[in-house]
Amino acid sequence: MQIIDHFLNNEDFEWIFAEINSPDRCWYYSEILSSTTISNYFLKEHRLIIDPIHNSQFCFKLDPDTEYIQPLLKKLGAKEIKRIKVNMTLPTEKHINNGFHVDFADDWEGNNPDPCKTAIFYVNSNNGYTEFEDGSIVHSVPNRVCIFDNGLRHAGVTTTNTINRIVININYYE
Repeated sequence: MQIIDHFLNNEDFEWIFAEINSPDRCWYYSEILSSTTISNYFLKEHRLIIDPIHNSQFCFKLDPDTEYIQPLLKKLGAKEIKRIKVNMTLPTEKHINNGFHVDFADDWEGNNPDPCKTAIFYVNSNNGYTEFEDGSIVHSVPNRVCIFDNGLRHAGVTTTNTINRIVININYYE
C-alpha cells in the first residue's frame, strides 16, 4: 500500500474539487454493498457485515476521457481504466464501517480478485477514513491518494464531523 499526500498540484486538485462539488452535479443513490453480499456474509458469519439502514451512498461514474480527471490518471500511470466512481457518504452519529470488500473479484468473499490496482483519492477533509482488514487506517485528507492491489480488502468508514465524505475510487491497470 502506498499513501501519497499532495498528490496533484494545487491547480489540478482545485479543478477536480470544483467539478465534483459543482451545484449542478447529479448524484445517484446506491447501495454500498449489494444485498446479496450482506446476505451471504450473514449466512457464513452469523452477523451483519453492515446494517442495511447504513448501506447507502451517493455516487456517479466518470468516463475515463473526462477532462478534469486526466491529471489524476496521468500521475497514477493508468494505462487502462476498469472503473472510476465518485462516492459520497453522509455523516453518522458514530463511525460506521461499511464492510470489508474488494472492488472486483469472482465472488462476494473476494476470491480471485482482478489483478488491477485500486486508488482512493480523497476529495474533502473529514474524520472518516478507509480501513483495511489488517487494521491499517488511511484518514480522509484532501489531495491524498492511497494506492493498493485490488485484492486488499478495505472498507470506507463514515464521517461524524462534516456534511459528507467524498472519495474518487479508481480501478486501473498500469
